[in-house]
Amino acid sequence: MPKLEITGTALDYDEVGVGDTVVFVHGTLGGKDAWELQVPAFAERHRTIAYTRRHHFGSQRDGDTLPLSPAQAALDLIELIELIGKPPVHLVGSSYGAFTSLLATVARPDLIRTLTLGEPPAAALLLEDPATAPMWKDFLDGAYNPARALAKSGDGRGAVVTFINGVIGPGVSIRCPRWPRNECSATPDSRDRGVA
Repeated sequence: MPKLEITGTALDYDEVGVGDTVVFVHGTLGGKDAWELQVPAFAERHRTIAYTRRHHFGSQRDGDTLPLSPAQAALDLIELIELIGKPPVHLVGSSYGAFTSLLATVARPDLIRTLTLGEPPAAALLLEDPATAPMWKDFLDGAYNPARALAKSGDGRGAVVTFINGVIGPGVSIRCPRWPRNECSATPDSRDRGVA
């Protein structure tokens, strides 16, 4: 599997096809394989690049001191596009990857030909309106911070279940046939209602 050396780490990526470049950016709970159904279809007419973001399975490196943040992820994406993207590129992002793609586009619009975003978690924008700010605080207190605490304590599965329940809603079960790898599916399941 090819790796792209960028500041502080090496990103795992796949490249197939020829033509205009399409870069796929995955969400929180995945990697480049999140695009396994889309890449073959796009590769029939485009050069496609799907990569795994920093600090995710396949692109993690001991000693990497750069943060896991949307801003750093956007800087990584810009560096990736500059190194192998042959800009301007068609950029496709999902969830956290959509927010990353949006930030990269705002910073470097010259690198982007088209931008497709699926559910960018731009909920922080809720803070700008006093009427919606409590919604963001509820998400942080009820999902993000508890999931982060569980991850730091070593309970990866509990962190994933807590986060998914917070994003999708209570009663979502996580099935990970090859845990702890990022190959999970979310399905409704009342047994997980109490996980928070």
